[in-house]
Amino acid sequence: MKSIRYIQSTLIALMVLVATSCADDILPLGGGDEMVVTFRPTISNTMTRAIGDGLKIDELVVGVYSDSGEKLIFTQEMEWDEAKNGVNLTLIEGRTYNILFWAQCSDNRAYEVTDNGITVDYADYLNGGFAKMEELDAFCATATIEVGSQKIEDKGNIPLSRPLAQVNFADDTTSPTQGSHKAVVTFTQVPTAFNPFTGTVTMSGASCTFTFTDFPTEPLMVDGTEYHYVTDNYFFAPASIDPPASIGATLNLQNIDGTSIKTVELADGAIALEANKKTNVLGSIVQQPETWSVWDGESKSQPTTDAQNRYIIDDAADIAWLCENGLGLNVNSSFLQTKDIDMSDKTIASIKLPVGSTYDGGGKTIKNFANSLFGDATTLIVKDLTVENITVSGSTHIGTLVNTLKGSSSFTNVSVTNASATTTSGVAGGMVGYIIRTTEKDRNETLNVSFTGCKLNSVSVSGSASEGKFVGLLSGYDSNESLSFDAECDATEVSVSDYTSVYTKANNSAWVNGDVTNKYDGWLGHETYRRAKVTFGGVRMAPRWDGTTATAKADLLLYNGESNKYEVHSPFDLAGVRNATASPAALYLMENVDMYGQGADGKYNVPSNWTQSAYASDDDKYFKSFSTIAYLDGGNYGIYNLSINTQKVSTSLYYGGFIQSSSGTTTHKNIKFHNSCVVVPLVVASNEDKGSAGMLISNIAGTSYTMENVHTYGCKIFALQKVGGIAARVAATNTTVSNCSVNNGYIENYECKDHKENFSKTASGVTVSGSFYSHGEVGGMFGFVEQNTTINNCQVNATTIYAFGEDDLTATLKGSGFTGNLAVIALKGLGYYKIPGRHVGTFIGNIRTNASGGGTITMTNVSVDANTKCTKQWDKHNNVCPTVGRAYFIAYGDDEGTVNYNGTKLKLMDCKTSQNRDQ
Repeated sequence: MKSIRYIQSTLIALMVLVATSCADDILPLGGGDEMVVTFRPTISNTMTRAIGDGLKIDELVVGVYSDSGEKLIFTQEMEWDEAKNGVNLTLIEGRTYNILFWAQCSDNRAYEVTDNGITVDYADYLNGGFAKMEELDAFCATATIEVGSQKIEDKGNIPLSRPLAQVNFADDTTSPTQGSHKAVVTFTQVPTAFNPFTGTVTMSGASCTFTFTDFPTEPLMVDGTEYHYVTDNYFFAPASIDPPASIGATLNLQNIDGTSIKTVELADGAIALEANKKTNVLGSIVQQPETWSVWDGESKSQPTTDAQNRYIIDDAADIAWLCENGLGLNVNSSFLQTKDIDMSDKTIASIKLPVGSTYDGGGKTIKNFANSLFGDATTLIVKDLTVENITVSGSTHIGTLVNTLKGSSSFTNVSVTNASATTTSGVAGGMVGYIIRTTEKDRNETLNVSFTGCKLNSVSVSGSASEGKFVGLLSGYDSNESLSFDAECDATEVSVSDYTSVYTKANNSAWVNGDVTNKYDGWLGHETYRRAKVTFGGVRMAPRWDGTTATAKADLLLYNGESNKYEVHSPFDLAGVRNATASPAALYLMENVDMYGQGADGKYNVPSNWTQSAYASDDDKYFKSFSTIAYLDGGNYGIYNLSINTQKVSTSLYYGGFIQSSSGTTTHKNIKFHNSCVVVPLVVASNEDKGSAGMLISNIAGTSYTMENVHTYGCKIFALQKVGGIAARVAATNTTVSNCSVNNGYIENYECKDHKENFSKTASGVTVSGSFYSHGEVGGMFGFVEQNTTINNCQVNATTIYAFGEDDLTATLKGSGFTGNLAVIALKGLGYYKIPGRHVGTFIGNIRTNASGGGTITMTNVSVDANTKCTKQWDKHNNVCPTVGRAYFIAYGDDEGTVNYNGTKLKLMDCKTSQNRDQ
């Protein structure tokens, strides 16, 4: 049977329950108009020194009493998570009610709501030990309401606090363990009833004995001595300590067989019970329950120091003195709070601490502070502190703990409850408004700010610029700045007004190692430069590109301060560099970047030409290719989810990739592409069908080109001709490629017979001509290679190629003059002339040696694995080197060059129609 239940009476039998969106309404009949009254319960004071600390609270019981508070009309139970959204009571207009809100563990069998309040029966808990005792933790509040004439009345937040004292025995000589020890404690009398409306407690006249055989491993440190908990009890405590409620006790610590280890006897009245306080009995020494120091609005006293040179904060007047004089103390000062402090909502400035200060709250509380607690601070450490009922407002950056925080700092086991931070012209944060280096753009300074075990509960945040549950704004000038929240941090019932934080799970980049939950959404409101390392629960959260936002040119970071050489720390930087210039002299990746090209639907837009992969998507985030980049160093970082579509940039552009082309002397190295896509829709130019693409670059040209350590993973390339997994066309005077790979890629073209490309070459009075369709020259790594090229240690792995090629074509020969006509006759007699087609290969589509002197193309330690599949349509050639579609030179136009493939010199096709070449 549930311990708290509906009162069985005639009146209850007449009750009608009316459903609403927040919780079940309760309607006591008996005349008069009905109206809905809404209450919003919250729990405060959870960060006390109590063992367990309210972790099992999962149920709310609402008791509605007569106006005298002595007659219980009805009760209602609901889940705590439901109740937090609002409790709606349908009451009778013109009547006065006393309302009890009681939050508890739904498994408890001890408490019962009665006419006179709450009664308790410990029978089921006498032998339950520590595990069962936590079920007795509870929180309560009362409200008196005279029902008005409005049909709906919002009574706002109802803060619940603990009406219980916790009494613990601890020992410094025995470390008790389950199975070896037991503790038996007998109290001379115990509280058995609590009236929440008067705050009075009823004591029993009989003793009560509890036995414990399970023991927590959590130690208790007091003045450097380690104690171990042996008993734990929750008892009702009066709302006022005048007169106090006091009890006596006898503890017998035993071995499991019952032999006594130690006996402690405390006389009646030795242990005082005070609400929401913990009293520890250390051996035979009873620690006094903690009491509040309340500020009178005037007193100020300089705190004294202890043997460790810490300033001891044991009086509210000490806080008041620090608010005026704290900056005058030595840098790197330490402060220890030893008493709970109530600043009484009196007007006072923020606490001013010198640079590098450490504020140890000692597990104590500061409440009713009418300002940001520490105001503006520099390199601050705060730990083991609870802040309650704090209201901060103004016209600048605002935070309940710190407004503007400069320099590396940490917050450990800090709780903020029942607070608000509001600014009309700045950023707002539930704990800190703005975080920045001591000198914002000093890149020699490292900034690290951490939140460990920090809690927010019932906090409202509202700013005009950006807003965050914990932090409103982080500078994030470069990746040497970091902000971290550990998994034990929590934000409960935190409202953030009208914010769109980039730090939500939905905006999180794909490349982070691990996953985060929606729990962390909006903990950081915004980041000025978006370059810092921000982690939640040990997992970095990095915003991906939104398709439009770009770092302003003035905010981009120059590499070594050199003009037109840029660092990229985020996708917004990459977009910013492209907005600033199409041809940077140098680009350096300093971090992975996620361009989120596929958008929310997870797929790239691929036109219907590509029949195997067509997909219509209207949420792609297209990136505009660079024209050239003379020097690219990816720092072994990756570009994720890049979407290139040439037609989104120009209807006449027919070659695409991250970079369009190279010129002069160029180096591209140490970069990775993940799950990216290049689409080059068909362009008709000079009555020819055109469209070529490579993931890194389309056209390699110029005098000297070096590609080193470039890799693609899961990338897709869609174009018509000269298509490669990394590059479309390799045609620089001298090219060196080393240590590159294409992995799990996909390459597709399509058959296009709209226009033919006319081929014509004249040499020694002979014109060779023919017409080709454009599809073909498709390879797993390179589409088309010519000139002097060295390729070393490169692989294509697990890549699929679906491609249409063009077979070799028998050409038309036409002579000019007597010599030309004789030459035509001679060529035909020798079996010429066939023009090589556009072929498909798993490594290279076509190789043509056409440089002066023929040129040399050497491939060493290159491979294509067995998981690479190539479906070739209309490309009928047989190779001893199947990874290359065709290697050739054109007689009467090209000098025959040399092609070496893994130590073998390939025999080149030389345009004889009768010759069955290897290539």
